[in-house]
Amino acid sequence: MLNFFRGTALRSIIEAASPVAIDVGSRGGIDRDLEPIAWAVSAWGFEPDPEAFESLGKGDAGPWKELHHLPAAIGAGTGQRELHVPRSPEGASLLRHDPAIGRAFAYPDLFEIERVLPVSTLGLDEAIAKYGVPAPSFIKLDVEGAELEILEGATAALESAVAIKTEVSFLPHRLGQPLASEIASFLLERRFVLMDFIRPHRWRRYSTTAAPYVGREQIPFSAGQLSQGDYLFFRDPELLKASDEPTLQRSLCSASIALCYGFFDHAYALLRSEPLRALVSERYSLDPLSEIARASRRYGRRVALQAARAHLRDLIPLARSVFRTLAR
Repeated sequence: MLNFFRGTALRSIIEAASPVAIDVGSRGGIDRDLEPIAWAVSAWGFEPDPEAFESLGKGDAGPWKELHHLPAAIGAGTGQRELHVPRSPEGASLLRHDPAIGRAFAYPDLFEIERVLPVSTLGLDEAIAKYGVPAPSFIKLDVEGAELEILEGATAALESAVAIKTEVSFLPHRLGQPLASEIASFLLERRFVLMDFIRPHRWRRYSTTAAPYVGREQIPFSAGQLSQGDYLFFRDPELLKASDEPTLQRSLCSASIALCYGFFDHAYALLRSEPLRALVSERYSLDPLSEIARASRRYGRRVALQAARAHLRDLIPLARSVFRTLAR
């Protein structure tokens, strides 16, 4: 869906919104969820692991309006910490891993520590000020257990943000790690609403073969225990109905980000309220509601075709899995 909305009449609204995305834990590159509006997004990534940081493409903005990678560790605030990097480095965390969880489930590489790096941490608000990052519209956190401490040290960033995507855990992968319910409570208290649970991961104890597939292990099939995933929160739309210019700008940002995730009705609800609809009609000479409906149809066709292709790709491994059950 890269730059999908660039070819729609909503382009002028999204460009005016000019969202700023902060990716804390940008190993492997900036989160791709905002790619449908990438040409209008200023993206800022923080990555504390020197090896991971060096692998990031620096100097080329790619699809983004702007792209900046910063070699900073974000935590509760200014201090000295240790970054624990396991054999699978995507599991790197400021918190110590719990080896008992690694032994209980079939992902030892995520828990067996290979390197321990001393790092200097900053709170998110402090990092934004230090590096001259604009006030964020979108915050993505993938820091393997330190999400809540970062949110607690990000008062100003949370005030400007209209959407937050944060990894959450249902198992304590790290010692002292806050779980999903604590992160949800924190954000709900600050008038964010939970919109979606994205890409849930379910872990088995004796296999990495996920349902509905059947493996070759002693226990060929089993549903998995909910382990982790991403919560997607949006600012309560009731807080975005004021008529002052900053609130109107934040409403446009929220609507633009909602469109990226396919929440057309959420964007519609934001843009149908006065005075935002009148302002959009006057400034950009278009009816935002009819354009959202039109873009929704095009987007829906794309989603349906992608889903059909994905199902077709899954048919072969699923057929093999079924055959495996019949052959036993």
